[in-house]
Amino acid sequence: MDNSIADKIKHYRKIRNLSQDELASLSGINVSTIKKYESGFRNPKPDQLLKIANALDISINYFVDFDIKNVGDVLALVLKLEKQTDLKIIADKDENGLYIPSSIKLIFESNDINNALAQYMNLQNKEVSKNNDKTVESQSYLVQLDSLQFEVETQKKTKYRSVNTLI
Repeated sequence: MDNSIADKIKHYRKIRNLSQDELASLSGINVSTIKKYESGFRNPKPDQLLKIANALDISINYFVDFDIKNVGDVLALVLKLEKQTDLKIIADKDENGLYIPSSIKLIFESNDINNALAQYMNLQNKEVSKNNDKTVESQSYLVQLDSLQFEVETQKKTKYRSVNTLI
């Protein structure tokens, strides 16, 4: 999969086993416009991209590329994760009460996130250990990772809906 929005829309639509007509119907966007987006002839505006993401039942963030070039970029993402999720940043302290950089750990309290990360790491480990046919392995790995991301998103939404139903 290329990193263009066109390729991502098509990729996630196919993972969901949707036709362009079905995506158009679910998103409320004309099918000819969906075709233009997927061909790269047009780029969706943010509101249209949000409709497509909602129709595909994924976060709009799947369409966003992060251009990480320096430590500040990484730090910004980690701090955002800490504020918006249950990410905890922990570390040991030295005798002066200062944090020891080599002991820093990022920990999520959510079992869903930890399970997804463990599955990702297992897939990544499998990818590294099998160097026979890198192209097929890479494509298989990406499909498995995409499926895993969808599974986690669906589990979160199901739990959220269950809680709201109880309330």
